[in-house]
Amino acid sequence: MSYRGVDIRIAVQRTPDYVFGRADLVAGDQYLGRLSIGNPKATPQEIQQRLAALAQARVDITTAFRGPGAAGPGQAPVS
Repeated sequence: MSYRGVDIRIAVQRTPDYVFGRADLVAGDQYLGRLSIGNPKATPQEIQQRLAALAQARVDITTAFRGPGAAGPGQAPVS
């Protein structure tokens, strides 16, 4: 899946008593991070949907910080 130029690669695994998943965010050749969640009562589809929503929110936040004059965490503002 791709969202705003960022590839979101979601993988969900199920064990007998737990469902967990991860979403890797990649823009071109730059690795932006990983989100992971799990839940013993969720279905694989629910985990996949939650990860997709969280990943898209993360991309939106990252995009907002990259705008002109905006500073992300650990960065000095542009003057």
